[in-house]
Amino acid sequence: MFYLLTSWILLSLRFSTSWSQSDFANIQRADNDLLWCCVSEEELIKCQEFSEAAERDNLISDITFGSYFRSIKCKQYQNKGECMRVLDINSKYNPNIMTLDAGEVFVGGRYHSLVPILREVYDENKDFHHSVALVKRNTLPNVNTMRDLKGVRACFGTVGSLAGWIIPIYRLMAGDFMDISDCNNHVKSAIDFFGKGCAVDSLLDRYNPLGDNSHNFCELCGSDTPGVRCTTRDPYADYTGALLCLKDKGEVAFVHERVLREELENQDDYELLCPTGDVDGSFVRRPVTSFKECAWGISPGQAVVVSSAMDMKERQGVQSFLNKAVDLYGPGLVPSSPSSDFGRGDPNNGMDASNSNNNGQSSSQSFSNFWNNPSNRDPGEWFGNRNPDRSSDGQNQSSQFGDQTRYGDKDRDPFRQGSRNVAGRQRRQLNRGDDNIFDNPTPRPSSLNNEVNYDQDEDEDAMGHKPFKLFESSPRYGMLRNLLFSDGAKGMKIIKPNDMSYKAFLGQSYGGSLNTPMTSIEGIRKCPVGDMRLCVTSEAELSKCVRMRTALNAQLLEPKMSCKRARTHIECMRQIHEGEADVVMLDAGDVYRGGWHYGLIPIMAEVYNLGTPHYYAVAVTKQRDNSSELIYLKRKNTCHTGVGQAAGWIIPMAWLIGNERIRDYGCDSVRAAAEYFSKACAPGAQSTFFTNRYESNYWQYSHLCDLCHGQAGHYCDRNHMEDYYGYTGAFRCLVEGGGNVAFVKHTTVTENCDGKRKAWWARNQLTTDYELLCRDGTRASARDYKKCFLGKVKANALVTSPRFGQVKVSAFINLFKYAQQFYGQKVHDEFSFSMFYSTPPYADLIFQDATQQLIVLPEKERDYTVYLDQEFLKAYSLVECRSRALTAQISSLLFVISLVLTFQYV
Repeated sequence: MFYLLTSWILLSLRFSTSWSQSDFANIQRADNDLLWCCVSEEELIKCQEFSEAAERDNLISDITFGSYFRSIKCKQYQNKGECMRVLDINSKYNPNIMTLDAGEVFVGGRYHSLVPILREVYDENKDFHHSVALVKRNTLPNVNTMRDLKGVRACFGTVGSLAGWIIPIYRLMAGDFMDISDCNNHVKSAIDFFGKGCAVDSLLDRYNPLGDNSHNFCELCGSDTPGVRCTTRDPYADYTGALLCLKDKGEVAFVHERVLREELENQDDYELLCPTGDVDGSFVRRPVTSFKECAWGISPGQAVVVSSAMDMKERQGVQSFLNKAVDLYGPGLVPSSPSSDFGRGDPNNGMDASNSNNNGQSSSQSFSNFWNNPSNRDPGEWFGNRNPDRSSDGQNQSSQFGDQTRYGDKDRDPFRQGSRNVAGRQRRQLNRGDDNIFDNPTPRPSSLNNEVNYDQDEDEDAMGHKPFKLFESSPRYGMLRNLLFSDGAKGMKIIKPNDMSYKAFLGQSYGGSLNTPMTSIEGIRKCPVGDMRLCVTSEAELSKCVRMRTALNAQLLEPKMSCKRARTHIECMRQIHEGEADVVMLDAGDVYRGGWHYGLIPIMAEVYNLGTPHYYAVAVTKQRDNSSELIYLKRKNTCHTGVGQAAGWIIPMAWLIGNERIRDYGCDSVRAAAEYFSKACAPGAQSTFFTNRYESNYWQYSHLCDLCHGQAGHYCDRNHMEDYYGYTGAFRCLVEGGGNVAFVKHTTVTENCDGKRKAWWARNQLTTDYELLCRDGTRASARDYKKCFLGKVKANALVTSPRFGQVKVSAFINLFKYAQQFYGQKVHDEFSFSMFYSTPPYADLIFQDATQQLIVLPEKERDYTVYLDQEFLKAYSLVECRSRALTAQISSLLFVISLVLTFQYV
């Protein structure tokens, strides 16, 4: 009766733990449950069998796992990157455990707060791999150095794997054999070096953040099926797949030595490229058995990771549970405790793999077979721990709290008369003479990664269950290898609490290597440009610049950004010209000045809502102000973004001068404005760059600052320390500062009205409260800027010096491209950074808040005269009388005069 009841429970359990795809969204885990993140259907099936086996064995004996038992649930996601992200979320609906390659441990820890708690152990008690370069024998005769690998068809396991990607790419970069095509994308550099190859996940978002990676590293992959090709399901994925790629299509494969041992059918057909250590990167060729001497580097094995939010007690419980699972379902040759003496000591300890009965015969009775033996069906005998081989006095009987791992002739398993091999397979007994068993590991079939070969049609138990094996994948679950764990693993080592971080895991050397794994991981992010100095002009911009630097460092973007403070944009131009700064964001008017005075060039430009790097310069007035007209602004109060800036100064002044509404006073635009307007706020009107302080009437220009709002020494400054500086500042001057007209860009009104700006001065301001002044004397709605504007102007641009050279300029551009990819969204909270958002009460810090993206300017437009177009150059010449266009006209006139004089005297 007890047997039937147990069988019914196990059968119910089997059906209850078989989940369908539609059930995934509803899977929840209790506090102590393990919800495993799987990345394929095959892995999901193995995970479910793991769950069933653990549940079944725990039901038969609740001390099989003891208090460490964890119910296992399984959930499938697209890839490991997605798994890391959901582990980081740490909710009851998301997985909380998975296994990662050492290179992926860095990604998981650095970006998703995951921590390693166990690491795999392999043959000879090694917890590391040797990274090697494998080629077919007598091929590539011209490849004698690392530089000669350029253009060779390469096969990699997975992008981001330590032994199969990071270490070889690092070695090529560190020796300057591989050029750095992109400081923030080593995949691009590798593609440019090798050409065609197979590197699974080379198009994944993590390694292709800009979406512009070439497909070259998918050309040699083993599938043409969308969703399979070049993914972890590709036949050429993982280290085994890289070897298959080499056999079929490739010329070199980067793998580790375990693949050589397990998968190579004929080792004599292959050889290793062995770095000699010379500065020229020369190779010698050695047989595959020389992997230690031929290693490009050493990588730790896979690790089991969990969220850092899991408390330490729970982590230790998971460690104990998985270690017990290794004892039950693993090969049984490697003890899971890191403190164990491998292969030494008492042969009857937990390393005992098969028990001998009194007749010297091996016993391999499983839990299921235990119930099939009628003599074992007495539940009283099972729970009472009776053992007929022991003396009747009860001495040496094991209890629930005693040693549950020792069994053999004298100390038998207290809960059954056979071995503890739940899977129903025999294990090898380790006798005292087996001390050196790991020095000469027994070869095993390539398809099976357990020490003892077994028949695939092995006897099933009474419930039809095949024995579960923790370190087995193919062919049992399909063609994919290394499901959940590495197939070649022999056990797992506990990671101590103080070492549960990616830095500790990767910051120590393995296998006697002089370098740590972190050296290679950081090395592939090598950039020939050390840093980039961004020039800013106010404390508010400096604060945002520092936050931006922190955000870019969080993504490990190169070159490193630093911040330089200057008082004005003119000073920034000078610093760049003299090599004290590298880049600055400038208004179109300042782009002209930087090019004219300092030879600076624009390299990137902002794009607003027009789809091109342009904006409309407009004149805004209040709807209820019926007296203000564009052609009758004399004695009016005006608000400007800043003296010399395009929308706020150059365009309106050029229109007034060109239409003879105002005198130019010998191209002294500040005096012209002072004579025409009654009051104004024109930040920079008192700057020595724009006015001549030695003029007798210099102080008569002071009323151009009467409407300004800055405090103390920053009053009327041409930077964000003046409240009425910039587009939003000029509009605020119109709203509250007494201005009649504000000269701004076309998005300014809608940016600050209708509740979009929360500042007190912008409350209750509606877009319909404002109108645009048109050039024909009429008015239009604030949204009708395409028909009512003063001029169309090029957007703000990122400016640098051409003297820095193409490599540096390209690195600057590349950094901003990645910066906007990660931080181009507008997020309004203190925990996130956004490039195109300014913390109130400020606006347009460094970049315009209306910016949607930065675009790279073509080489032909990286000249201020080309970028700014002829319309703006003419406007600038009217206002400042300093223009390349004007210079060209004067030069042409002087040339004609010289010709006339020449012919006159001939």
